[in-house]
Amino acid sequence: MKSPKRITESPRKDRAGPRAFSLIEIALALAVISFAVVGLIGLLALALDSSRASGDDTYVASMARQVVAELRAGTFDGIAGKLGTDGSEIFYFDNEAHKLAAAPGAVFSCKAVLTANPDYSTTGTSGTPVVNLYEVRLQFSKGGAAAGSLGSLQSSIARYD
Repeated sequence: MKSPKRITESPRKDRAGPRAFSLIEIALALAVISFAVVGLIGLLALALDSSRASGDDTYVASMARQVVAELRAGTFDGIAGKLGTDGSEIFYFDNEAHKLAAAPGAVFSCKAVLTANPDYSTTGTSGTPVVNLYEVRLQFSKGGAAAGSLGSLQSSIARYD
């Protein structure tokens, strides 16, 4: 009869390769992951700034459309009368770019400056110059008295008779 085999070696040595990660491998993996997380946080801040600027640009476009539409409403000769005596007026808007009647509660403001372009004037029947083109400059700001500028736009309003 045969005698049973004796196991002299540990069965663990039959496996190929190491069983676990070493402390150095774990530290290197954590370093790589931490660099990736820091990069993602930096991208998140950039994305938030870009989103905020995009939102402000959308509000500026909406406010500009409202101001120019208000100036164009009515007759061409009445445009100058819609602004102050110096040819400018400040329009106020809330946090969703809806026009307000007065400054309290305003988040955005728009200063509209109207100037007549003399290059496009003609002489009227009484010999006085007749304005045929107004240039409108809109300056937008956000944040009340210590306002940050959101930029400016320029538009033209012409007489078509």
